[in-house]
Amino acid sequence: MSSSKNVPHHRTITNSRVSLALVKALLHKLSPSLIVALLLFIWWLFNLLTAATVELANDEAYYWWWATGCGLDWGYYDHPPAVAFMIWLTRWLPGELGVRFAVTLLQPLYLFLLWRMWVSYRPEVTNKTALIFMAVVFSVPLLQLYGLLALPDAPLLFSATLFIWALLRLRRAPSLLNAILVGVATALIGYSKYQGILLVATGFVVYVTSELTERTNIRKSLILCVIWVLTALLIYMPHLLWLYHHDWAPLRYHLIERSARPYKPVFVLEYLANLAVAFNPLLIYFLVKALICARKKQYSAHQKFTNSLMFWTLVVYALFFLLASFRGRTQPQWNLVAALPYVWFVMYGYEECFSGKLKKIFRWMLYISIVIMLCVRILAMLNPMHLEGELWNNRQRCEAIAKVAQERPVVVLHNYTLPCKYMFYTHGEACCIPVYYERDSQWKYTSSDSTYAFGPAVAIVQSWCSDKVVPDSGRDPLHYIEIEHYLPLSRICVELLSADVVNDSLSALVRVTNPYPYSISRNDENQLQLRLSTMITSKDEASTITPFDETIPAHSTKDIKVQFALGRMSNSLYDRPLRLGIESHGLTASINSVPTTLTH
Repeated sequence: MSSSKNVPHHRTITNSRVSLALVKALLHKLSPSLIVALLLFIWWLFNLLTAATVELANDEAYYWWWATGCGLDWGYYDHPPAVAFMIWLTRWLPGELGVRFAVTLLQPLYLFLLWRMWVSYRPEVTNKTALIFMAVVFSVPLLQLYGLLALPDAPLLFSATLFIWALLRLRRAPSLLNAILVGVATALIGYSKYQGILLVATGFVVYVTSELTERTNIRKSLILCVIWVLTALLIYMPHLLWLYHHDWAPLRYHLIERSARPYKPVFVLEYLANLAVAFNPLLIYFLVKALICARKKQYSAHQKFTNSLMFWTLVVYALFFLLASFRGRTQPQWNLVAALPYVWFVMYGYEECFSGKLKKIFRWMLYISIVIMLCVRILAMLNPMHLEGELWNNRQRCEAIAKVAQERPVVVLHNYTLPCKYMFYTHGEACCIPVYYERDSQWKYTSSDSTYAFGPAVAIVQSWCSDKVVPDSGRDPLHYIEIEHYLPLSRICVELLSADVVNDSLSALVRVTNPYPYSISRNDENQLQLRLSTMITSKDEASTITPFDETIPAHSTKDIKVQFALGRMSNSLYDRPLRLGIESHGLTASINSVPTTLTH
């Protein structure tokens, strides 16, 4: 009896061994590049399944609105237009998959291109090398996330890989065609995300330095650099013109306004912690060891240039945003381009530097990482713990708002992505009105709420503005106000012409421009007020209000005198830029002015 009970167990072991032997035999017959291509295809199918299952993240819905609501343009307030173009291409597909499909296609392309660069660098690759490469890229959390979500980082990774590949071609074979290819890749980076300029600048410096050091044909190299730059500028010109016509608003936002929050030492610690998690803390030691090893070895000219380009790209991104964290809060995905040299040097360490025991430990770290990644992906799709967040319960939340709205348009005051999700999941009408203490967004270039003028509307507001709560809106309940005759004010322009501070009050002359086809005036229902506040950050920033009793006719400009009681604003009046906003219906004030700094 005991022997018969063991038979199924022995058969299971035998079948497993046979299956493993068959897999090994199959892998032995395939070339390393074919193995990488096959595994990337399987990964892409997994991404497609996740893309069709998981609901939209906040920014994905926002970019979907760019492509379908705003319409295609050569630029947007937050980023260049590449992500909108990609979403637009597959908008005909249903649901979330239609938003993400084109983006999922990019990852297998740029990872295979990265693999081919590795093969060019170290031709003696084996099937084991191909498996290690795929294990490394799969174990990087950032590559998991940005191969799936429809965010600007996905086209940035693709264009960054294309840029590195083209620059390596130019270094090995200086020619007009290769210089043009580098220029095209440079422009594609610019159309993807502004942080890509760090890679372009690094690549340019490394290329020029290597040409000068090796005393090659300097004149020819300079001509090729000029062709590279002119090609990039020619292709990028439409976006540059867009920036010019929009007063360079995106650059001002990224370079100045994003860092307006007061600095806190914890920002640096957050940056370092996020960097470790985003690039897999289990592999950080191996990366450092590989970098140390790589600086000591001798290489051919091609290998030396490749390592130098990868090394300085990694260093520039890590240090640049480390320094940025001393100025304000940073985000881990800003270092996304560094994932390419990260993978490169981890692979380099495995192939060139690690000993037998260290290789074994390294492989175990990869196994653990892959299991973790798979578990996280499966949990994200199934959500067995019923988590609430950007990727879950969006439909339920938006449908709850729709029940309250009852086909009335929805105006959201403090969340520029919520109306995009509302439109995606309910097909209802919605818009966002940025409030005085929040950042601006693409909504500033639209006049969608103008169509709601003097009609009924539902406003989603902050908790301190209303006691009414949207039923079934989740753990973070949504508060709302019902308005019978909504008065749009977001396009009103208020300009501070002069100001005089006496004791604890500020007397100001302001110019109010009304672009609407109707007059703006105060009444018992809207109770217009003008709010003066310190610029951007949070609702706790100092602000003060005064009644707005003037009438501004349609399509007209009027200079008026107002007076504000400053109170606690006196302490920060000259330290930070000021903003003016108009509020009505008891709603929080809109952003109606550019930042203005007072001088003593």
